[in-house]
Amino acid sequence: IAPAAQAKVFEFYERADSDANDAADSHGMGLAISLAIVNLMGGSIGLESVVDEGSKFYFEIPLEITQPISSEPSPQLLELTKSKDWKVRKILIAEDSISSCRLLEIILRKLGHNVVAVVNGAEAVAAAGLQRFDLIILDLQMPVMGGREAAKKIRSMGDHVGSKTIIALTANCFAEDHEGALTVGFDRVITKPFEQSVLVDVISQLGN
Repeated sequence: IAPAAQAKVFEFYERADSDANDAADSHGMGLAISLAIVNLMGGSIGLESVVDEGSKFYFEIPLEITQPISSEPSPQLLELTKSKDWKVRKILIAEDSISSCRLLEIILRKLGHNVVAVVNGAEAVAAAGLQRFDLIILDLQMPVMGGREAAKKIRSMGDHVGSKTIIALTANCFAEDHEGALTVGFDRVITKPFEQSVLVDVISQLGN
């Protein structure tokens, strides 16, 4: 990024490269939003860039160390699993974040469910075609194939696959993104970080 353009990239609707070929993928808002969020958190953001070599963006935020999110199901949730209406489910997770995937997998396994975990949408589509799942959980942002495209492909499969419940996981809380996910085939959108009770609510509504 040229030195003259470096300050502008943090402004709304400004892009360092106005090449029409990638205009559809960028609206010049990402860095401006990032700057606003970092500022609200009392931090700072910046970049180092050399033309034709590359760019490095960085930020610093003052944070307090807190207790990590527990993967242990609450006593109330464990008690629910003893109910006669509680059924063991086979669940497919597609999540490229190792920590998020592991946390979700641990919670579901401790609640008694059988879990298969993959790291992108392409692997999720392949797994859905080979095995029968009661519930499919897809992160919206993944490499190779994102959750939206994966949901579309799974919905296009036979009735025994495409009719299954598909849940979207996302860290994005914008209503338009949630609505967009529902229009491409998701039954529900769960915002990360999520409460364990939300997962139980989804699973309890699966029916027989």
